[in-house]
Amino acid sequence: MGQKVNPIGFRTGITEDWKSRWYAPKQAYGDFLVEDFRVRKLIDGKLNRRPPFAAVSDILIERTREEVTVTLRTARPGLVIGPKGAEVDKLREELEDLIKRKVAPIKVIEIKNPDLNAQLVAEASDLKPGRALDVGSGEGADAVWLARRGWQVTATDLAQTALDRAAAHAATAGGEVAQRITWHQIDLRHDPVPAGPYDLVSSHFFHLPERERTELYARLADAVAPGGTLLIVGHHPSDLRTAIHRPHFPDMMFTAEQLAADLDPNGWDMMVAESRPRAATGHDGEPVTIHDAVLVARRRA
Repeated sequence: MGQKVNPIGFRTGITEDWKSRWYAPKQAYGDFLVEDFRVRKLIDGKLNRRPPFAAVSDILIERTREEVTVTLRTARPGLVIGPKGAEVDKLREELEDLIKRKVAPIKVIEIKNPDLNAQLVAEASDLKPGRALDVGSGEGADAVWLARRGWQVTATDLAQTALDRAAAHAATAGGEVAQRITWHQIDLRHDPVPAGPYDLVSSHFFHLPERERTELYARLADAVAPGGTLLIVGHHPSDLRTAIHRPHFPDMMFTAEQLAADLDPNGWDMMVAESRPRAATGHDGEPVTIHDAVLVARRRA
């Protein structure tokens, strides 16, 4: 039998930071390890898997003899902190109840890349790196984020100008990151999907008329490897009733449930099929709540 090692083990301390920083005597090590797992599970379930969908991508845990310190990296810090810090204080109290130890005030660090799709951060942070297809990559924020985490990324876009900017963005991230990404200027409405299979196929806000959309998403699903993940995010039809002023093309909007219905239930496990709210700003500067249609499906091996 072959022996498999998660590649994060080779990157830790070089291109990846430690997720837990503490020392423990042998008799306490197992207890602390289980506590860290329970802390991460609670935070992920509370902030990523249900409202407020705060897109927490990293959870750093540090320990001293007196207390536990938790640091969160998120694309949406306001949703973690809450009004006057009420939500983050409540989270700290829940953690103290969970592990029966003193938890220091939680540190919240904002992910500074506004072009990075929050749903990708929320859903792909814990996936084992492999081959990824980034559909409609734009200026490359998602592709670079994946490559930094060890993915080999095939990134596609219709616009060569966007791809040129994306390649420049990748170059500033370092040679190792840039070498993990290949860029393809193609029109997936007509051109074939770059040869897979892929462990992750990710498509964000790629809106087409229903017939073309159904055909394209079927081809994207076919490109997912057994055990791989299909992530599709789009503007929810309810956005048409908000002040965000989406183009009024109802046929090009979709719900996650519509996408899920097109997948063979014998071949896929539906991990997420829902509408997720997020804060936005209307054309007159007023706060608006909009919704993303989010589908996460795992192909059965």
